[in-house]
Amino acid sequence: MGLLQPYRGTYYSAESASTKLDINSILAGCNAVDEEANHISEYANDISESGSYLDANALSIDGKTMQGSIETCCTNINDVESFIIGTTAQIREMAEAAYNQIQDNLNYEAQQRDIAEYNRRRRTN
Repeated sequence: MGLLQPYRGTYYSAESASTKLDINSILAGCNAVDEEANHISEYANDISESGSYLDANALSIDGKTMQGSIETCCTNINDVESFIIGTTAQIREMAEAAYNQIQDNLNYEAQQRDIAEYNRRRRTN
């Protein structure tokens, strides 16, 4: 999507939307959550891979194997990672849309003030 930049006029400039909404912290937070979800998924893959080297008997207690449970658990962890990544993507999208709406409003106000000042100066000269 991309973030709108503040309007820079001849007489007036717009305030940055970052004074109203700390978009950088939101995006950094989403990135940090994504990284942790990725690490957890990597650990799950490592566990699953390690378990695949063992036969069902090595992972059994009283004749009941844990191999299927381990694989299911690791698959579920990977599914959760996908959900987290999708959720943080939605958060980023909503935060950027909110930021851009705020910046658009601030830009409009500054442009109007800039135009009014330009017209006022033109009339007095």
